[in-house]
Amino acid sequence: MSIKSILSALGLVTLSPFVAAESFYHSNVELSYAENTWTLNTENEMSENLHFKTLIDSKSDISEVSDASAKSTDMVVGLAKTLKVSDSTELYGSINLGVSALVARVDGHEKDKSVAILTSSVLGVTYSTSPVYEIDFNVSYDIVNLDHEVDKIQSMYNATAFKVGVKYHINSAMTVGAGYHWTATEADKLNLNNVVLSFRLNLEPVALFML
Repeated sequence: MSIKSILSALGLVTLSPFVAAESFYHSNVELSYAENTWTLNTENEMSENLHFKTLIDSKSDISEVSDASAKSTDMVVGLAKTLKVSDSTELYGSINLGVSALVARVDGHEKDKSVAILTSSVLGVTYSTSPVYEIDFNVSYDIVNLDHEVDKIQSMYNATAFKVGVKYHINSAMTVGAGYHWTATEADKLNLNNVVLSFRLNLEPVALFML
């Protein structure tokens, strides 16, 4: 292996933190975790203001009832539109379509595994006055045709959800984030289980570096 190859590989992982990291990256891969939930998001910039999104979301327990349980896996694709209203503020919205596979146990009885169509919409705003951080707030609504008994033990689906968070750009390629999400119908809105941690790989600077 040549010295040039080694240096290129090292540079890909440790892109200089002194390279200014722009906010509002739209080609990225992000892994996030909240209590009982892992989420993998990807976003690909198709044009200046239009982005293709994918999401795989695995929730190990969405039940809010002690004697019931439910776990779900969502696979979703969507289109997002952004509008940069100023150098520091960007509005965005997306329409998403996918499937939700769910297994539940209610009143001591195992429910048949069900696969339902999931549709969702998201509206949000991102604010940043620095190349190293961004603040985000969004409102979303996920519609899933759940069995009535399953629907009444959970608050994740068929409810208005809110998320606020901050992201810090370690360098131009890597971003870490922390946030808080809740739904309008959940019983305990102030709950540490609602804290979200994330790591994002921004693909634009990685691609530029490889060139």
